[in-house]
Amino acid sequence: MKFGELKRQVKRKEAFAALICLLPAGIFAAIFVFIPIISVFYISLTNMDIARNTSNFIGIGNFIFLFKNEKFIKSIINTLYFAAVKIPLDLVLALFLAVLLDKGLKGERDFSGRPISRR
Repeated sequence: MKFGELKRQVKRKEAFAALICLLPAGIFAAIFVFIPIISVFYISLTNMDIARNTSNFIGIGNFIFLFKNEKFIKSIINTLYFAAVKIPLDLVLALFLAVLLDKGLKGERDFSGRPISRR
């Protein structure tokens, strides 16, 4: 047996071992992530009545209804504002206050989370 063949066999065994180790995570992801996502997407394309246990395929009718609703559009705008404006501003403010506390200003004990200790 040549060295190149031996090296290929070792790589193949390592790849197989890696797949065996990843198999539980793949099964978990399939059961708890991918299958629910596909199910929710299918349900969103139907007019489901849970009480009567019936569903009619209506395509993108639910999405058309949503995008015609002014409250839904307003909630999307509020969400985008929160994600694009509020979160970055809060982050900048928090970093600014952290830098101020790190510099050792007067009254630092009042704002830091450290307990007051006697010297």
